[in-house]
Amino acid sequence: MSPVHIRKLTRIILASIALVLLFNFFAYYLVFSASKENKRLANIVRTAASQRVLGGRISNASLLLLLQTGLTTPAAGETQQRLNQSIKDFQQQQTALLEQLGQLQKEKAVSRQLDDDIRQSANEILQTGKEIAAAGPELLAINTVAYTNRVRQNESKMVAALDAITRECVPLLIEKESSTSRLNTGKLVSLLVALGCLALLVIEPLLRSNKKNFNHLQLAKIELLQEKKYLSSILNSQTNYVIRLNKQGNFTFANPEFLKTFGHEADQLIHTPFYNTIFPKDIQRCTAVAEQCWQNPGKIFRILIRKPINKSKNFLWTEWEFIALCNEDNTITEMQGIGLDVSDKILAQQSKEEAIQTLSYAMEYARMGSWKYNLDTREFTMSAEMKSLLGLTEKDPDIISMEDFVCNFVFSQTVH
Repeated sequence: MSPVHIRKLTRIILASIALVLLFNFFAYYLVFSASKENKRLANIVRTAASQRVLGGRISNASLLLLLQTGLTTPAAGETQQRLNQSIKDFQQQQTALLEQLGQLQKEKAVSRQLDDDIRQSANEILQTGKEIAAAGPELLAINTVAYTNRVRQNESKMVAALDAITRECVPLLIEKESSTSRLNTGKLVSLLVALGCLALLVIEPLLRSNKKNFNHLQLAKIELLQEKKYLSSILNSQTNYVIRLNKQGNFTFANPEFLKTFGHEADQLIHTPFYNTIFPKDIQRCTAVAEQCWQNPGKIFRILIRKPINKSKNFLWTEWEFIALCNEDNTITEMQGIGLDVSDKILAQQSKEEAIQTLSYAMEYARMGSWKYNLDTREFTMSAEMKSLLGLTEKDPDIISMEDFVCNFVFSQTVH
């Protein structure tokens, strides 16, 4: 399971635990709260907790919108819509919370300072959220750091003010209920745990500094996939033969040109040994080249072999270049071979050699020889037949100087 999935699962578990604990606490609270005043206190605590969650949503959406600055994806638009909706819900909930606090303030159950702190922290988080929602990408890009600091500061103030409500209202509720029942200590602990879970759900996204890196990784992944498609299209359009073998000598890849030319099917060829596709007499040579590749990664080794066409007696002369491939850990994984059909070249060379051999036999039979004279170096280059006519052996050099040729093989007569 990836870290992203683990993080999502953890958030879901924390939210579930918080909801269960809050439900447990408020269920107990509502059962034992008979008076109208106690219900009002419970509503204020519940509204404060809900307001805390909404404030966290505004902060999360604001930070996410700042991280998505410059991206041309629909995600930025969706985040902006969520931010506006959270601001709207926060304003509605804030009105209800202030009305409830106003009633308690008239009864002098809460201090004036608490009401002022709630109003100030709410106004600051709303003002910052509206500015970020209305700002364009350029303004967000310029003020990313400033906005981020403001969002975090505003959320801290809001959490402190809402915690103050809990600290003042919960004791009041306990005091009002002391005449009829005692608040179970375990229920209070469950409330604190639930608030802690909610705090983790709000603060955890702020502490994740790898959101930007995640976006970069996603873009890099898209680019790698696109590059993979390009490379695949290049391999499939090659007129040369491209194959890859693993360390066991089995095929792991063969491009369409190889399959078509030598009459193989991909599903029948992959994971089969390479020696099934060559002549037995060439197995030793190919094995030796493969060993050299594995021992010298990154170095190219060449081999010229006859390649039989599957299910026929025909073959092609092919020239191959093999190289061992390494992964990002510098570990050798596969060996790649690129082959070329050189049948025409080999046949032309064989025809040339046969013609030269035939000419050599003819000249030797007719007692004829050939030579060339280099005017620059003043040297004679003689054929084997010419050397034989002059009485030279194969060990004698083919090239001699003009002076040696005249002295040894040209006879002159002096006239008196």
